Amino acid sequence: MSSSSSSNHNTVELQDRLDVLFRQETTFYLTSDYLGALIQKQQHKAVDDSRSSGSNNSKMLNQHWREVMCEWAYHVVDHFDFPRDIVSACMSFLDRYLAHHVERHPEGIPKHAFQLLAMTCLYIAVKLDQPRMLSLETMAHLSRGTFSKAQMQAMEMEILTNLNWHVHPPTPYTFLSYFIQLSKPNPAASKIYEMARYFVELSVLDYYFVGKQASTVAIAALMNAFEDHLSYEDLSVFVAPGQDELVRDCQARLRSLYNVPDQSVFDQGSGAPQQPIYGRTSSPTCVTQNIM
Repeated sequence: MSSSSSSNHNTVELQDRLDVLFRQETTFYLTSDYLGALIQKQQHKAVDDSRSSGSNNSKMLNQHWREVMCEWAYHVVDHFDFPRDIVSACMSFLDRYLAHHVERHPEGIPKHAFQLLAMTCLYIAVKLDQPRMLSLETMAHLSRGTFSKAQMQAMEMEILTNLNWHVHPPTPYTFLSYFIQLSKPNPAASKIYEMARYFVELSVLDYYFVGKQASTVAIAALMNAFEDHLSYEDLSVFVAPGQDELVRDCQARLRSLYNVPDQSVFDQGSGAPQQPIYGRTSSPTCVTQNIM
């Protein structure tokens, strides 16, 4: 087989795999704006129950809880030298679980249960990616005795059942890999890929991207990283019909998180992204210290 034929075959195979991922992200792995739904339900409840008007919203499931636990998850994977894309899978589990939970329980979820949920989601994500490298005993130890191994085992089964065992989500990282391989050759490809991954890391932290398709986040991250290297038209082949405006909105949101508006995202010296604000840590803090 000639090199040209082999290349064409590989391209077709990659596109076929990508098509499967596109279908998965809009079916099994689709989530929703569960916090928006929760707020609406709480507002309706307040109309019927005047006593709820004096409730403290800081004690209700909110974006801050999610962000803090996501940062904590990044600290943990850094501490154990695991790939950071594990956190993306972890948050996919957490968001999809909560979307279903809020439908059945309009009161939300207690803070203690949320912490247990987040820890167990991370445990599952690590176990699927790094077999036998992080035990339940270790996770329980990270809670400083707040949660037992038995509690985490029970929560693990509840999560898996709730998600119908759909635990291999196509994350933005997955799409990034395919988009890069299917894009035109670029001498800055490695720098572009790392910069796009950094944008994806930021998106995982931000509740704004919950409910957004992973492919949309990936293409927005890639377009920001490709700035000054490739035109929008060169990447538009990956944008689903009618999604142009959403992609541009996601680009703008990612830029605001990066906090470098209207400038090249590459450092002029090394071409490397700045260090994430959550960085590395020598030892993860107790999970219950984060949002209590």
